[in-house]
Amino acid sequence: MNIFSLILFSQISTAAAANTPISSRYQNHSMTFYKESNCIPSPSQCDLSLLKILPNDSIAYLFISQNTMSFEEYHGTILPINDSIFYAKISKHTRQTAGKPKRGLRNDSFIFSCDNDLIGKQILIEYQNNTRDTHTITGTENIVKINPLAINYKTPKFSITINQSAPILNEDIKIYGLFHSDIWLSQDRHYSDFYFILDSSRVKSLNYNDEISHGPHFDLKYLPIGRNLSGGRKIR
Repeated sequence: MNIFSLILFSQISTAAAANTPISSRYQNHSMTFYKESNCIPSPSQCDLSLLKILPNDSIAYLFISQNTMSFEEYHGTILPINDSIFYAKISKHTRQTAGKPKRGLRNDSFIFSCDNDLIGKQILIEYQNNTRDTHTITGTENIVKINPLAINYKTPKFSITINQSAPILNEDIKIYGLFHSDIWLSQDRHYSDFYFILDSSRVKSLNYNDEISHGPHFDLKYLPIGRNLSGGRKIR
């Protein structure tokens, strides 16, 4: 189903559905939906897709993948289309991208680029050989030196933990990268609104094959209140 089909849905939906806050339909409490994958060898580092709906009809979505070295977060508000279809109006979309070094191939460093709100934050870099380094973000473009003990290690992957809380998940933001690739973590200014189908047990996006929106694709199941994720990871 594409956006144009959903516009037709909106035209035929009832006024009662459109005026009923989503939270009042589900006992006026927050709802979290999730999917975990690639949990081997470490359940505490599963790839995660999380969506949270708050009683004020705001929405947050988080995707973290060590496997694909991806990070995305969305924040916005929800507008009902009918009893089961909803529209997420996104006010902030932050995503990680990686690419070839801007200043030529370097064996000893990479550039970490970010938005102004991360300036002054501490980052912890952890390499696959268990060495660690800390750095301070001093600007929107930062040259980060790679630990010499890690450069010749067989796996050129590392993680960056930023001293800032992740949405939904009770952890700091953590992203992944490879040697010889620069990393950007910044707001995506493209259109990122999306539609989704919701019931009490699962939520599913309706953006498949949609070339207009940069909204997320997901099919998630409900996480009961009080239940933790794999590896003891907790929801805020």
